[in-house]
Amino acid sequence: MQAVQNFYDKLADSYHFIHADWQESVLRHGRILRALLGELHAAPPRTLLDCTCGIGTQALGLALEGYRVHGTDLSPRAIEQAQANIQHFEIGQPITFAVADLLSPPANPTEYDIVLSCDNAVAHFHSDEELSQAITTMTMQLKVGGVLLISLRDYDATVQNPPRTTPVFVNDGEAGRRVVFQVWDWDEAFTAYQLQMFIIRQQGDEWLTEMHASHLRAWQRTAITKALEKSGLTAITWHMPESSSYYQPIVTAHKS
Repeated sequence: MQAVQNFYDKLADSYHFIHADWQESVLRHGRILRALLGELHAAPPRTLLDCTCGIGTQALGLALEGYRVHGTDLSPRAIEQAQANIQHFEIGQPITFAVADLLSPPANPTEYDIVLSCDNAVAHFHSDEELSQAITTMTMQLKVGGVLLISLRDYDATVQNPPRTTPVFVNDGEAGRRVVFQVWDWDEAFTAYQLQMFIIRQQGDEWLTEMHASHLRAWQRTAITKALEKSGLTAITWHMPESSSYYQPIVTAHKS
């Protein structure tokens, strides 16, 4: 997972540029996820582990909603950024962050009422074995009766007409214009792709270009469901954007 860590270490300082307004995204994601968790009888102030928290987009939003949040991520730089981002919000509940790797299970895991992994993080696990290990690590940190929540791209739909690029996102702010888009190079079977994310920023009369590359697996929903079942999880349910209002499909499951 060193390549994945490097990807997010380098991206951490610019990650917020992929949002039109990152702080507003934090608030919106928190509201939507809290509503869904409430429907699953997991309302705050329950304990929650965001095990792929990045710079804190969902972790901070859910802390603002009243959950007692601990966020972990593979990237030390992303964790530093998440800790720094606490200052942008008035959070009444405790929130902490630490570095952790889902492919290296903790020897003495703390158990949480809710464990979540959002923003397509599971696509960084390339094999069935890696996916199974990651979900096993999530499950061992979940209390009996707790809820696991994962979001990822709708790859079931995507592979029907595999795109070469994502739409170009242009945002004009006080600091100038920024342009974000991705280029995808698919493998022959359309099961995985090499991503190149371009972030182009205006600084006065100059333009700065960043490119961040990573390899992602286009997991189908049946494969995710199978891995969840293998970990002994039950009540596996898919929530599509039209019903959840979240921007990606979400799968939830319970630990019996």
